[in-house]
Amino acid sequence: MVMDNPEAPAPHRKSGVHWLDLMVSVCALLTSAVSIFMAYQNSNAMEDLVHANSWPFMQLSSGNSGDAGPDDHTLKFDVSNAGTGPARIYKFEFFVDNHPASSSNPLISIANACCETEYHAVIAGQAQPLDAIGTIQTSRVTTTMLAANQSQPVLGWARSSRNAELWDAMDRARQNGRIVMHACYCSVFDECWDARSGALPERRANMCEQPAPNTSVSN
Repeated sequence: MVMDNPEAPAPHRKSGVHWLDLMVSVCALLTSAVSIFMAYQNSNAMEDLVHANSWPFMQLSSGNSGDAGPDDHTLKFDVSNAGTGPARIYKFEFFVDNHPASSSNPLISIANACCETEYHAVIAGQAQPLDAIGTIQTSRVTTTMLAANQSQPVLGWARSSRNAELWDAMDRARQNGRIVMHACYCSVFDECWDARSGALPERRANMCEQPAPNTSVSN
């Protein structure tokens, strides 16, 4: 059986005009380059859009009024995420006069640092000093995930007749900027920021440091 040889592909026909053939080749090359550039730009735009839709923006706020009405005077410290994506909080701490407060009992540490005279005046002569301080509400913030548009209370302390002197002193220190909060947090893309009370978050050049294992953190 005799098999026919396959037909050879027809050669590319040229116009016969050298400058026209060269122009066609250059136009084809430019078209390819523009297509590649547009695809690259579109990829970058889509990546920026995904990052924008996953951008956390933490706000650290405080106040001196509660939710039970005008007679509810509660010293409150809160964190909230006003961004569009979740915030992974790696570190959170209080500072008093630019010095970190202990995280084991933040309110007592803050009281001793900012208002030592008033603190000792309130607990003086008390068999149970913490009874004079009153109920303290705290929640853990370090190593937690805060979703977009979510808020979380960090520290709450109601004013009473027994702790009024210390409560007022701490509230003045808070309003004067002596008591501030600091947090280090990251997005799901490992973009990280430092947030402080009364200031916009600042972008970090590196990741937040992970807390040491087995470290007791109450806030």
